[in-house]
Amino acid sequence: MLNGSVAGRVAAALAFLAVGLLVAACSGPDSGFPTTTADSPSATTSTPVPAAITTPTVQPARPVSLSRVAGASIPAASPVPDATPAPVATPGPSPTPTLAPTGQTDLVPILMYHYIRPDPGKNDPIGEDLSVSPDHFQAQMAWLAQNGYHTMTVSELNQVRNHQIGLPTKPIVLTFDDGYRDFYTAAYPVLKQYGFKATLFVITGVVDQPPYVTWDMIKEMDRSGLIEMGAHTVTHRDLPSLSAADARQEIFESKQTLETRLGHPVVSFNYPSGRYDDAVVALVKQAGYQIAVTTQGGWARATEDSLLLPRVRVHGAVTQAAFTGMLE
Repeated sequence: MLNGSVAGRVAAALAFLAVGLLVAACSGPDSGFPTTTADSPSATTSTPVPAAITTPTVQPARPVSLSRVAGASIPAASPVPDATPAPVATPGPSPTPTLAPTGQTDLVPILMYHYIRPDPGKNDPIGEDLSVSPDHFQAQMAWLAQNGYHTMTVSELNQVRNHQIGLPTKPIVLTFDDGYRDFYTAAYPVLKQYGFKATLFVITGVVDQPPYVTWDMIKEMDRSGLIEMGAHTVTHRDLPSLSAADARQEIFESKQTLETRLGHPVVSFNYPSGRYDDAVVALVKQAGYQIAVTTQGGWARATEDSLLLPRVRVHGAVTQAAFTGMLE
């Protein structure tokens, strides 16, 4: 058992050691208490405030062209502009189906018109009979369209007869004699309205003279694809009464003039006043015409001579009922 003095000294030593350990712990870097170092300006400094942190500006990366990567041969893409909306196309007419070229397998009416104008009155009985009013003509064309008729030109009928193209259902041919200017002003707009084809027989020696069409009108209509230009001689003289030389000039020259003006063959012919004889028909064939029409009444039959086809005259006084009756 320790005596009192020794015990006192041991207790004091332990107390001193404890105080030293406590001081060391409180003076460490993590103690939260300020410390004094050799670099401090004073022994008692406040806790230093950390300096503001500056964020460096980051520069955007430059694009890399694909053509420079690993020697690639792919070209760098160009900027793509905003897409422009495509225009909406207007629906066009349905294409006409191709028909088998089996020849003229049915009768074909070839209608014959002259003037499309108001009635000139009783003082001009011939002109009155030859004049169909614009209103009546409009009604006639509307009826054809509503009842499913398909128009052809005279030259297209020739192609049908030669087994070059097919014959459509309910075929009809519209012809207009002499080339009056009212065809351009009154008939042509209606034909365009319905998409109808027709053949205009032109007297070449009177073109550009009122009341006949002009060459500009002829060329415009020819380019439309709707109107065929056929020859009707140079001066509309009675061919059988002429000398062979004069008849030849009338028939050949009208064809040559039209072909020169239009730049393509003319194959359709119309005998003035429907007058012809064997010599005239022979000249028409020699000139290179392939099809010709007369004023003889009736529908065209497959067995008839292509240079002597009959027609159906449309009189000026014909009613709508009479018109439909000619075709039904």
